Amino acid sequence: MRFAFQPKAALPPALYPSKPPRSALMYPQRYSQRLVASSATFIVPIAVAVCQNHWDFATLASLVLVTSLNHWRSPVFTSWRRRVDTTLVRGGTVYHLVQALKGLQLLPLLGFLSLTSVGASLYLMAIVYGQKGEHNRASLCHVGFHLSFVVGSCLLYCTLNPSPMDLPIPVALTVARLLPRD
Repeated sequence: MRFAFQPKAALPPALYPSKPPRSALMYPQRYSQRLVASSATFIVPIAVAVCQNHWDFATLASLVLVTSLNHWRSPVFTSWRRRVDTTLVRGGTVYHLVQALKGLQLLPLLGFLSLTSVGASLYLMAIVYGQKGEHNRASLCHVGFHLSFVVGSCLLYCTLNPSPMDLPIPVALTVARLLPRD
């Protein structure tokens, strides 16, 4: 007896709801090398932040650089390196968005939000392609996510005016001495 509904082939292993094995790599080595290289481009926003006296952003971008390089050298799904990297990136994204909303004028804000949206879309596409086992496309989307972060951060740092707290300590102390006292 045949049923009217015949199930299609089983789900590919990447789409099973169970967790991947503890030692499972997210990408084969040749694709994770792309992500190490694109993570190295985070040095650009660090330099821009330092030149613009945004020490908070320079510190945050430096931490993202270190954790990203550490994760992508051996990208294991369930590693502490991945958890630290993703937690820092998510927190940093919120911090960047708050600072952009507080301090940018309309046109730079729209540019920054557009780049952030493109980056978020690429990140989600990388997840979908990764679940389908299309590691080449997934890694390319993730590289695009990294590069949108680099460009968006540079735009933010160049268009956001530094506050006295962002100035180097000796300059901030000098400015504080020059301000009128009540």
